[in-house]
Amino acid sequence: MIPLSIAIQLVIFAIAWYGSNLVFALVITALSGLAMYVSIRAARAGASPVTEPQPDQALGQQSDLTCLEQLGHTITPQLREQINSARQQTKQAVDNMSGEFSQLVSNITATLSNLDNSSANTLQQTSQHSRDQLNQILAYLEQSNTSQQQRTETFKTMVEQSKELQAMSIDVAKIAEQTNLLALNASIEAARAGDNGRGFAVVADEVRALANSSGDTGVKINKMVESIAQAMQSSMTMMESELSERQALTEKYQRQINEVIDTWLTLSQNVEQQAQILQTSNEDNRQKISEILVDLQFQDRVDQIQDSVTIALEIMTQELDKFIEERRQSDTARFNHQRISDTLSRTAATREQRHILASSHSGNNRKDDDTVDDLTFF
Repeated sequence: MIPLSIAIQLVIFAIAWYGSNLVFALVITALSGLAMYVSIRAARAGASPVTEPQPDQALGQQSDLTCLEQLGHTITPQLREQINSARQQTKQAVDNMSGEFSQLVSNITATLSNLDNSSANTLQQTSQHSRDQLNQILAYLEQSNTSQQQRTETFKTMVEQSKELQAMSIDVAKIAEQTNLLALNASIEAARAGDNGRGFAVVADEVRALANSSGDTGVKINKMVESIAQAMQSSMTMMESELSERQALTEKYQRQINEVIDTWLTLSQNVEQQAQILQTSNEDNRQKISEILVDLQFQDRVDQIQDSVTIALEIMTQELDKFIEERRQSDTARFNHQRISDTLSRTAATREQRHILASSHSGNNRKDDDTVDDLTFF
């Protein structure tokens, strides 16, 4: 049987774990939303031939680049800050619990060796102290709920921004369709004009050539978006694996908390019997605390995975900024996705990370090994 103080610390541990999971969910959702947006842009570009950019169309493309720039400079840093905040909170909670558990081992041994007729008073003091700690946990839960609500509002804002990006892509597609109709009308009018319309016919031919070039570029964008989506899926799989492990440990700790509560109710009925039960369960309690201390070493693996994702986010932001700057100067600008993939591989420190990356890379190579490096963004 386990003292109630252990259950209190385990509740704090579970809270810290669920807060970290929410931040990872936000990260994966945001990155998946970015990949989905670029996929829609590429699909529409491939489905409808694009002609020579008109002023309104160029303005729409510039607005798209501005939105991507905002993703890199506003949303991605916010996600990194939330990852760091969750990691710091989890690390602090784990460190505090490790210290508390170690202290509990010493306290249990000292308390059991000094049990006498004053056990009743000692139990009353322990009960009051436990109630105080439970009140602190309730206050912490309220604060955690408030923070979760704020994160939810941030997530809703990101969803609305994604809808705005989708609407902008639809507007660009409509502009391209109208431009295509203008090119067709130009060809018809040039044919009617005969020799006098030869110059106009040349312009119409150039417009159609630009439309074909834009269509080819759209295909390349689609392939690049597919590569980015695969990278996002790899990160999501990694997070899902870590989430499954956390859920399993949480269920284990929940069972232990229930055991502690049942034990405490039994002990409170008879002080003399409690002293005997504590004596016989001393070794069992110390063993369970030792097992919990071993389980708390998961934080090292969590930190390594979080560091890898944070570094990949930083590299993605740098490459996105670089692409936006170069794209504004040249239509042949290329997005260096390989640097992000290499960063994930280089920073993978756990067996789970390496297994996920190896499986993902193997699938990517079988599907398409030669199309990514030669992609040119439109």
